[in-house]
This record gives sequence, structure tokens and C-alpha cells, in this order.
Amino acid sequence: MENEVYRKENFTRESSNFDSQYHSLDSQEIKNPSAQVLLSPREILRRSWFLYKSKFKTLLGLSIIKPLGSLIIAISTPILYALFLYLIPFLSLEKSREVTIINILNLIFIVMILLSFLVMIWFVMWNQVAVIYAIRNSEENINIKESFKRGRPKAKQALVISLLTGFIVSAGFALFFIPGLIFSIWFTFVLFVVVEEEYKGMAVLFLCREYVRGYWWQVFWRNLYIGAIIIGLEICFIILESTFLFFKLPVLGDVVSLANGIIIVIIAPLVIIYQFLLYKNIKAIKGDFVFTPSRGLKIKLIIVSILGSILGILIVISIFILISFFGNNLDQESKAYVDMTVPIIISSWDSQELISRASWELRESTPSEKIELSFIAFSNKFGQFREYKGSTGEISISHENITATYDAEAVFENDLAVIQIQIIKTDDDWKIRGFQIWPISDLDDWEKTNINLEQRNQYFADLREIENLWSGEKYQQSLDKASEVLPKAQTKKEKAWAYYWIGLSQYKLQNYAVAESELQLAVKLDENYAAPYVTLAAIEMNSKGNYSKALEYSQECLSLDPEYGWCYHSYGLALFSLGREDEGIKALEKSVSLDSDNYFFRDSLARAEQMMKQNKGAENNISINQNDEKRKTDLATISILLQEYKNKNGQYPISPAVTKLNQINNEVVNQIKSISPSSAIPIDSQLGNYYGYVSSDGKNFELTAKLENMNDPDCSLDIMNLCIYKLQFDL
Repeated sequence: MENEVYRKENFTRESSNFDSQYHSLDSQEIKNPSAQVLLSPREILRRSWFLYKSKFKTLLGLSIIKPLGSLIIAISTPILYALFLYLIPFLSLEKSREVTIINILNLIFIVMILLSFLVMIWFVMWNQVAVIYAIRNSEENINIKESFKRGRPKAKQALVISLLTGFIVSAGFALFFIPGLIFSIWFTFVLFVVVEEEYKGMAVLFLCREYVRGYWWQVFWRNLYIGAIIIGLEICFIILESTFLFFKLPVLGDVVSLANGIIIVIIAPLVIIYQFLLYKNIKAIKGDFVFTPSRGLKIKLIIVSILGSILGILIVISIFILISFFGNNLDQESKAYVDMTVPIIISSWDSQELISRASWELRESTPSEKIELSFIAFSNKFGQFREYKGSTGEISISHENITATYDAEAVFENDLAVIQIQIIKTDDDWKIRGFQIWPISDLDDWEKTNINLEQRNQYFADLREIENLWSGEKYQQSLDKASEVLPKAQTKKEKAWAYYWIGLSQYKLQNYAVAESELQLAVKLDENYAAPYVTLAAIEMNSKGNYSKALEYSQECLSLDPEYGWCYHSYGLALFSLGREDEGIKALEKSVSLDSDNYFFRDSLARAEQMMKQNKGAENNISINQNDEKRKTDLATISILLQEYKNKNGQYPISPAVTKLNQINNEVVNQIKSISPSSAIPIDSQLGNYYGYVSSDGKNFELTAKLENMNDPDCSLDIMNLCIYKLQFDL
């Protein structure tokens, strides 16, 4: 059909209710809905206040529920995410599985954030419709629950029509403002029409336009009236808050801001009542009518939306270009200020040069006496200023202020330093909001070396990538990446970090000799680097059985970093392996106290305590041959348990890679124990050693143990410098 015809049904009953409900206020007011009288803004507000008071508890409750419900929806997903992250360490998973689970959680978190945003929009619209029902059916005195119940069927339609209206009005505003203002008045009553009448889609918009036709200016001034009252209140609060901030009373400013939010929540239902009564008044005056929205009107609205959207995109692009241009100018201006100011401050280490340029935030947070003492210490440490090498950084523009952060480099008599300076633009001038300096003491030739800060930042990013690869048990990839990063190192310390990750990756790949060489290079380049000594100690224990040397490396690690949990871990293992079990347990307990979330620390402590119980009452000096005979007996005992498992399940437990049978919560161990829960699976009495199990297809298996006697006739020397005893069974 060319035109769609909509007939307004007779709403005399509702209009009469509107009139009779407020008849008691003034006998000279509207009695007949057909009377051509439009209430004044003041009278509508008076009636709105009367209705608001009569339904104050319900309406205020609905108004409070909206922000509270939105807040609960908004924070529920982050809280659940944080809770899951907190619980992961208690699952005692291997590191690779932890990383996989965290990656999955991150993906789920993003999806849930999007879903919670959609749910929040729907909830806000449902609340809005519930408020309208509480006003519309006020004579029934319905409560909050009933208002939500009645509003739920209309919430979806209200959300769709609100999004459609918002899109059209926004497009109109993009077309030089005037069309948007016209549309916003046309569509003032869309939610009331959705609730009151049985129209859907574009018909709701056309009906709203028909209501306003001939009364556009009257509706505009009445909306402006209530809007001016709200804006006036906002201005009062803003002035009051700004006054407190001007006099450095931020707490009182926060109180005013909170009070402003509370007032907005309280008066929100009053505004909805005001617009609802205006809608009912217009509706009563219009009475019954037939409106015929032409197809041309639909096309015009669609064209306006399209043109407005295109213009809006162009405006956004233009604003982006202007901001970029403005930002580039600010970049140049802020960098010039930093490059001029920093040399002045550090050339004489005069604290007044900094204090005179400090922002009020820096003055408030750092007393001038503290700045002066710090500058005296800087002067003694760095000596005379020699050369300024420039700065790199960027600005940050927000609705509140313009700030910038720069890293500057300078050469002094005793060292090279990096100065981080934060500045803020106040009026037409820049002020210093933060000033930090730290030395770089490990340069071969600090007078000639020019550290590239951007390259350094990329270097740190590469190190984080290496760590993630290693944590994910991708040791070959971490080795390749560390080898790639090494040539990019600018200082001895950076080279030491690269050699450490190369050595650590080689250790995991069981290239012990190469790993030891790389780690020795790391500690040679940085004598204060503790971490390499942990892996050097592990190499001595696991590949050489030299626990005394491992103890020396562990002690060196502790002397460099007495708060590093891994130092205590290797120290405890070495002590325990040397028969100093009580001292070893204490060292392992210390490692757990420093990092209670570390699975390896907890596992080593648990195994050490278990072995203490097994060794209690036994002789402390057991010969090497006796130890090895016990290992062979242990493997025979384990093989019997495996045979029992096969007899019941038809195959052995499958484990393509070597499984350490002395680990807690091990899947293969749990399967074996399922046959006889009371039977204990033997473990190697030497801390750091383990019994290995492999079965690729469940038809056969291989048990392995490391023997202490290199001349044992049952030795298998598949691995250099290690005597491995193997026990094999075929189905």
C-alpha cells in the first residue's frame, strides 16, 4: 500500500481518569478531555509533585534500583573473573595448564563483559517502563514488584524503539543541530505511547509526531522549563564543588559530588511524571483522530538518518584530525619544555629550580625539605652534570587536564641516568607533577653509549614474551627468541638477562653443559644477578649429583637476594640431599612463605616432609648399593601394582611422556592408587630424584630410576653421566 492508515481509538475513559484524578486540586481546571486547554509548565509541575508525594516510596525505590542494579550487573563479571583467578593456584595445576585456563578465562571474560553491557541496557529500559507503569496505575497503588511485573512485557519493545529514536535524533543533530532538536520534541512521548497504546515500530514515532503537531513550541517550552530547573541545580552543585576544590578541600568537594548524585536519583521520577502528564494533557486535547503517515515521511526519516550518519562520521574524522593537529603541537610544546627544564634542574642540583616549577599536587605530596635532601643525595651519587641526551615521551589529553610523561637521558661525572618527568598544563603554562631519577651503572663506556629508550622498551617486551613461552613449556621457542634478543641488548645487565633465559631454556631441553656455560656468562656480566645461581644449583644436583656445589650456588643466591623464594628452594633441596633434613625443611618452608602460590615450592616441601616420615627411625648412613637395591625393589613393587591395574582395566595407564611418580596429584599415580587406595607407591629417598613411568599405548610400560652407582651392571647410559635402571613389561 502507498499509505498506511492508523486510526486513533477513543481514549475517553483514560482521559477522563486523567481529569478526575487531579480534579480535587483545582475545580477550575480541565474537566473535559476535549477542552482545548494546555496546562502551564508550572501547573504540570505542581500536579507532578502531588502525584510524586502520593507514590514517593514506590517511585523513589524504582529510581534507586536503577543505578544499584546497573552497578551489580556491571561488577558481577569482573568479580567472578577475579575470584576464578584467585582460586586457580589452589587447584595445584601444572604451569602450562594454569596458563591455558587463564587464557580461556580471558576469552570468556570479554564475552561476558559484552553480554553484561547488553543486559544492563535492557535492565535500565525495564526500570524506565516500570516507573511509567507505577505512574500510570497510581490509583491502584501498585508496589515496586508489581511495577516491574507489568513493565516486563513492554521492556523489549521500549528498548528497540528507544534505540531507533536515539539513532534518528542523533543523525538529526549531526545535520547542523536543528533537525535533531525538531526530532527530539517530536519523539518526546515514545515510551509513554509504547506503554499506553498498542502501536509498534515506526507507527509509534508517527503517532508521537501527530500528538506534537500544532503544539511543537508548547511542548518545547515545557520541556525547557523542567530542563532549566535541573540544569540550574547542576550548576549550583558544580559551583559549590569547584569552590571547595579551589580552596584545596577535596573531601568536601567529594561530599558535594555525592549529594549531587543523590539529588539526581531523587528527582528523576519527578521528571518522568512531568512528561507523562504533559503527554496525557496533549492526548486529551487531541481526542480521536485519523493520521495517515505517508511513505514519503518514512523515506525522509531514513534519508535523514543516512545523511546524518555520514555527516556524523565526517565530524568525528574532522575532530580526530583537529585533535591530532592540536596534539602534535602540544607534543612539540611539552617536549620543548622538558628539554629546556631538565638540564636547568640537574645542572646544579638546586632544589629550588624544581620547587619553583612544581604543580600544587607535587607541593602537597612532597615537602620542600624532602626534595632538598633528595637533591643533595643525587649530587653526591651522580657528581657533576656533563651532557643532556634528549627525551622521549607523549602527552595524554582528558576532559579534566592535559598531562605528559617523558624519559630523559643525561650523563654525569659518575654515572649515566634516566630521568622520568611528569608535567601538567595549567592555564598557559606547564608545571612539574612528578620527577624521578635512577642510575644505569653497568655500561662498558658510559661516555659513548647512547641508550635508545624505545629499543629498551621493546627489549623488555621481548623478555616478557620469552617468559610466557617458557611458562607454557615451549622451551625451544623460548630459546630461539632469547637468542634473537641477545644482540639487541644495550647494557651488560640486559645481556645477562638474555643469557639467563638461554641457559634456562637449554636446561629444560636437558642440554646441561650448554646451559651451565650460558648461565656462567650471565653471572659474569652481572655479579648481582641471583636467578642464574638457582639453575646452576639445579644442574649440579640433577645432572652431576654434586650437592655440595649446589649448596654453594644456593648460598651465593641468598647473599645476593635474601628475599628470593627460588634461592631458598634450591638451598633447601641441597641441604636435604646432604642429609641435613631439618635445615632443608626450614629452607623449603621459607620459600613457601615468600611465595605461597608457587606450585613447585609447595610440592617440594610436601615431598620432603613425606620422605622425612618414611626415613624416620632408619639409619642415616645407607650405602650407595643399598640405596640402588631399594630403588630396584621399589620398581618391582610398582610393577606389581601396574599388573593389578591392567588385570582390572585391560591395559596399563597411558602416559606418552615420562611421568614422575613422586608428584602430588599426578594422574597416573591416582590411577594406580585406585586399585588399592591403602597401598603407598614407593618414592626415591634422594630428594630431586624420581621414578619415571612411560606407556605410549597401554600395552607395555617402562619404569626408570636413577642409580647412584655408575658401575652397576644394570645401568643404562643413554644419558651422559647418568646411570638409569630400566624395568620393562610387555602385554
